[in-house]
Parts: sequence; structure tokens; C-alpha cells
Amino acid sequence: MTKKLRFFLLLFIGLSMAGLAAAVFINFSLKKDSKERVAPGPGAAITKVRYYGIRDSRREWELEADSAAQLKTTDPILLKGVRLVYYAKEGLAYTVRGRDGVYGVDTGEITVEGDVTVESRNGYTLKTDAPLTYTTGRRIVRTNGRIRLLSRTIEVTGAGLIMDMDTEKVSVLKDVRTV
Repeated sequence: MTKKLRFFLLLFIGLSMAGLAAAVFINFSLKKDSKERVAPGPGAAITKVRYYGIRDSRREWELEADSAAQLKTTDPILLKGVRLVYYAKEGLAYTVRGRDGVYGVDTGEITVEGDVTVESRNGYTLKTDAPLTYTTGRRIVRTNGRIRLLSRTIEVTGAGLIMDMDTEKVSVLKDVRTV
């Protein structure tokens, strides 16, 4: 009986040590992974982020980015590799892509810049090198820079653009040329 008891005690101690070693290894791995994703200090930086806005049980916009950083909790969120999708009332989706962006949580403004492209499901493409801003509360898209609006049948260039998502009315503000 003592040999069996000694065997089970040694087995129990061995399994306990192996479990403890596994727990320490897993904890170290999780801490290492979290250090790579969250920056030290008062701000934070994370990878693969997603925000979205819902009104009246309907998704109005989605914002994805490869990475996001916020220096202080009151600062806007700085984005890299931005993809913004906003929806018109009839369900038509517009997808905005750009290198960089800023999400002002307090203001509800999402600004995308750097090779900005807007594509709609009905075949329109808008291009601009200027920052393009979507105001979530008013559901307005605007830019002051040069734009180029393309479809299979038309090309419009100009400076400045305002698009009302509720009425789906697009206004090119000046220097308008149509082909």
C-alpha cells in the first residue's frame, strides 16, 4: 500500500508541476501578446479595430482600421489602413478607403486621407487626394479638395464635394467639368 501511495503522490506532484509550468507559459505568452498590441503610458495603440454606429436599430456606418492609437483618453483616435462603410437609407453602401484617418468620438467625425477612394455598389467611384470627412450625426460627406467622380457613363471633376446621405444628393462645389 505504501508503494502505491508513494507512486500516486509522486504522480500527483509531477502532474501539478507540469500544470504549473503550463500555466506560467500560457500567462507569459498572453502578456507578451498584449504588450505588442497595447502601448505603455497614458494612451493606447491596438491593431485590427472596428467601430460602428447604429440608429433606430439600423447600422448606419462601420469603421475598420489596421491599427488605431489614442494618446490620451480625450484625444481623437488616429487610424492607419482605414476602411469606412456608410449606408444610405435605401441600403446602398459606400465604401471609403484611405491610408490614414482620424475618428473624433466626441464630434462624430471620421476623416480619411491619403489616396482616398469611395466606391458604391451601383458602380460609382470617387477619388481625391484631399481629406474626406463623414459626419455621423448629420450623415454628410465632404471634402474641400479636388475630386474625380467616375462611372461607366460619366466622369465629373471639380473642387469640393458635399454628399447628403439622407437625400443621396451630391454637390460638386466649383470648377465642375463633366465628360
